[in-house]
Amino acid sequence: MVRKKLNVGLVLPSLFVARRYANRIFAPKELYLELANALRARGHAVYLYSAFGADKRMAATGDAALERHCIASVRDFHKVPHVCTEVGLVRNAYEYEADVMQQAVSHANAKRLDILHVYMGQVSHHFVPFADMPVVFSVHDPVWNHNTLESWMYDKFSHHNYINVSKSQAMYYKRTFGFQNARAVYHGVDLDEFDFCEVPKGRYMSFMGRYLPKKGGHDAIKVAEKLHIELRMASSKNYQHIPYYEREIEPHLPSPYVTNVGFLNPQMRNTFLRNARVFIFPTYFAESFGMVAAEAMACGTPVVGYSSGAVPEVVKDGETGFLVNLKKGGVKGSYTVQKRGVLGLREAVRRIYEMPEKEYTKMRHACRARVEKYFTIGTMAENHEKAYRYFIARSRQ
Repeated sequence: MVRKKLNVGLVLPSLFVARRYANRIFAPKELYLELANALRARGHAVYLYSAFGADKRMAATGDAALERHCIASVRDFHKVPHVCTEVGLVRNAYEYEADVMQQAVSHANAKRLDILHVYMGQVSHHFVPFADMPVVFSVHDPVWNHNTLESWMYDKFSHHNYINVSKSQAMYYKRTFGFQNARAVYHGVDLDEFDFCEVPKGRYMSFMGRYLPKKGGHDAIKVAEKLHIELRMASSKNYQHIPYYEREIEPHLPSPYVTNVGFLNPQMRNTFLRNARVFIFPTYFAESFGMVAAEAMACGTPVVGYSSGAVPEVVKDGETGFLVNLKKGGVKGSYTVQKRGVLGLREAVRRIYEMPEKEYTKMRHACRARVEKYFTIGTMAENHEKAYRYFIARSRQ
């Protein structure tokens, strides 16, 4: 049976899509555009609502003045400059989101779209009653503490439609907020952006992520210095002025074993990941998915990381790398490496470096094969389509 093609509205009402943030790491933008293109390739009509220039085929864009620069509020004039700037950015972000979402709902109603998908949003929840079609929200974040605005939002709107990015995240949100209508859809990796490499040119260990305590960069450094292995760390300079960086990262730079390679563009990122012997992912964070781990595996690079959040859904222990239980926080599974915490990471990385080349090559092929099976853009689009049809059918009951 030929299924009806869908008319889909995709909304990403974030200021971080604007051109002035082009050098900032913002993964949802890439995923949003890749999903749009893949849905179009499947024959669906897709209407985009986001920042000017994000795509040539935008149905509506946010306010140009807000995209160009931060507009100060008279309410903040009495505050000290840095507080005024930070509060101003938040105010601008909420105004921008409301502007984009209002245009999206109006246009979607006029075009009689089948579904409206908000890829990231908070204020956008308040516009759902004005939409003539089902609205679904992607959830990219971990479960927030109960004393946060984000937690309040999910409590208030637990009856809305959601797409979680992993089974682990979906379970946490259902248990914590009582989500009633949700589906889990994994992110996809653009395999054209990440070349498979059977024999890496380097012997280094790679790390890519924000310099924040929860991302565990300090544990990666401990492993490198103890094992005398070169560690190359990629991150944005935006995190080089916080106490954590100054205390835990900077004192080790430069050193014989630790190098900061800075922010990487897509081509540099590809080269960086594929030529590494191993990618280390020591996140303490309850990762909603673990996109960078999937990207490393797409290049054939095994991953060693803590079994936080959805990481065990991405990395297959013993086949595409090794998982390690955190020292604190409970045992997630019985893994090849029994030691926990940094000691476990150290043993896992040592196993990778001491592995016979034939076995190591087999692991690199297994990494690519796992991504090709579960985490492609095509699979992501197909599963989003299934979720859309579910929410549309449910809205008609």
